[in-house]
Amino acid sequence: MKKIVNSILLIGLAVVVFVELYKNSNESDSFVKDSRPATVVDARPPRNSANDDISSELVQQERYRTQLGLELGVQKFDLTHDKLAMTFYPEFHQCSAGDVDLLLMDQKRQNDSKVKISLESLLSGKRVETVVQSSELIRRKSLQVSLEDFDSNDMLSLYICNIRGDIPCSEGKPIDAKKTYMDFLKDKSARQTSPTVYYFQLFQRSNGILELFDPQMLKKTKPQSLQKFTSLTSSSKAGLQLSPQILRNILKFAHYIDSLPVIASDRQIMLPLPLNAKFCAFAGSERLRREFQQEFQLAQTSAKAP
Repeated sequence: MKKIVNSILLIGLAVVVFVELYKNSNESDSFVKDSRPATVVDARPPRNSANDDISSELVQQERYRTQLGLELGVQKFDLTHDKLAMTFYPEFHQCSAGDVDLLLMDQKRQNDSKVKISLESLLSGKRVETVVQSSELIRRKSLQVSLEDFDSNDMLSLYICNIRGDIPCSEGKPIDAKKTYMDFLKDKSARQTSPTVYYFQLFQRSNGILELFDPQMLKKTKPQSLQKFTSLTSSSKAGLQLSPQILRNILKFAHYIDSLPVIASDRQIMLPLPLNAKFCAFAGSERLRREFQQEFQLAQTSAKAP
């Protein structure tokens, strides 16, 4: 009887052990299954392909515009308010007649001593003008020009001309350097000359920035490249569309006047005016050197006068 009881107890113990082992085996399998990586759910909002395409197009336009800007020598100047500070200053060149030399030659033949500095919109025709003594350009001449009358997106040109009255400088003819020089050699007597532009710069105003074009590079460009640059924009605002006539005039002034590029500083733009060295002869003419030196000294004296 005792043996039978022991056998039953052994069998029961074996059953208990078997059940526990089976249970543990199932729990282990369950752990392995649950430890597998969970499926990642993308919680981001659905992609708007239309907006992405627009953004991509704007980026491409800006890159292309930047490349065109390099070809046109464009500098950027931040406009912190509706006033533009500028300073004209003489830059002496050795044995090379510059903007101021030609201006003084032409002014002597006109028996005139004043010129007009004009900032004009090529799109609206609005302009801001000031008249100064031509002798003032031999030394530093600083100006503050209001931009309030111009659009926030505009194409602007800066001129120095001999035109009086209500006629804009943009309607004058760019100075012919060779003809002016030869006429001065032949006959320096006073006479009325045609409306003449002595100096030219091109700016594009856009979204608080003034883009300054390099006239030396501008004169080499094609109208299509300039039109493409002004028409492209990286903002929501439309670019500027220039008429074929405006494009022709821009390139004409840049080609004939050949002004030096503007220098952009932190608070103002600097505009160099080439001037022949004081004691350098023109085309080997000692007589002309002496005569022009006298004219230069008179102009300097006039500029220093109170």
